[in-house]
Amino acid sequence: MSNVYETCPVLENEQFLLRLIKEKDAKDLVKVYGDKNALPFFNSDNCNGDNFYNPTEEGMKEAIKYWLLEYSNQGFVRFTICDKKSEEAVGTIEFFKRVSEDCYNGCGVLRLDVRIDYEKQEAISQILAIILPKAYELFDCTTIITKAPIYAVERIKALQKNGFEKSEKPLIGGHDQKQYYDYWIQNQNTKKTVLFVILDQYADWEAAYLSSAIYMLGKGEYEVKTVSTTREVVRSIGGFHAVPDYDIQSMPAEYEALILIGGMTWRNEKAQQIKPLVEKCFAKDRVLGGICDASAFLGTVGVLNDVNHTSNDLQDLKQWAGNSYTGEKKYQMEQATSDGNIITANGTAALEFAKEVMLTLKIAPEEKIIEWYEFHKKGMYDAPMPEM
Repeated sequence: MSNVYETCPVLENEQFLLRLIKEKDAKDLVKVYGDKNALPFFNSDNCNGDNFYNPTEEGMKEAIKYWLLEYSNQGFVRFTICDKKSEEAVGTIEFFKRVSEDCYNGCGVLRLDVRIDYEKQEAISQILAIILPKAYELFDCTTIITKAPIYAVERIKALQKNGFEKSEKPLIGGHDQKQYYDYWIQNQNTKKTVLFVILDQYADWEAAYLSSAIYMLGKGEYEVKTVSTTREVVRSIGGFHAVPDYDIQSMPAEYEALILIGGMTWRNEKAQQIKPLVEKCFAKDRVLGGICDASAFLGTVGVLNDVNHTSNDLQDLKQWAGNSYTGEKKYQMEQATSDGNIITANGTAALEFAKEVMLTLKIAPEEKIIEWYEFHKKGMYDAPMPEM
């Protein structure tokens, strides 16, 4: 386990970067802690009456010195939130493991202070997505709590989106024994996440076999989440309306597999936003799958050139991918193909695709996966019903 007090990590995504606070951040942070409109969102519970209001740069520097002293004494860790585009410090996160005699003993406590124009669901969700997966290991906790008063509507939406639930139990102040309410709680998710990328007009049947089998055969060890270019409703070819769990900016950094579901819009300009996700997944050697036109999309990213693969049509793949595709000799005239961590299939091979993905992920013992496949492929009267 990493020791956060020996080396404070730098955590980041596309928009934000988190690092240990520095005295030079004072000038930017005055815009946070010197703004009375932002003040009601700060969590000053159990802080000896300090509400963190600092309207001057000198006052802010003194606060930062104290925060760094706490860090050196292995108390709380104060991260600066940097907007990578504007190169400004736009807030801070305080994190520590609570030692107490109340129900929150051993919990990780997260205090999030942001500039008022960042007190938005989207921004807060992105910030939480950076810190939450790492915090459990860094602070050796299995539960995280954070405060969000009833009027913090945008913050509450972000917390709910990230799996927090409202706690009715008060936090008991160690200094004053006062009861503090409005806490939200998240328990560590130990499940392995499989991300399905769905675009508008996605082929619902291509996702259905695999997603349901992951839950049926995975014995509670896996969860399926959906990603799209937007959090708006995505409509399938069959007319189903799905609300994606994540958009590109808010998707988790940690996952087991990235599965691209085919459909009618992979050749639209908007689909190009998915390329960086594929490139990162490929670079990290995680399981990467594509079916139907999504398999050809993988060819346009250049990840099929050195692995056995298939798609709907070789000539179409070559024409669409152009110079990005040099893997013609690796093309297989098969329903579905897996090579290492890359799985591809044509649009008539939803079952074969599901089987190959599950075998690669080792969702269940191989014989269980084959039994499941045979039953759904041959039908009830020609194959025994598998045990789940």
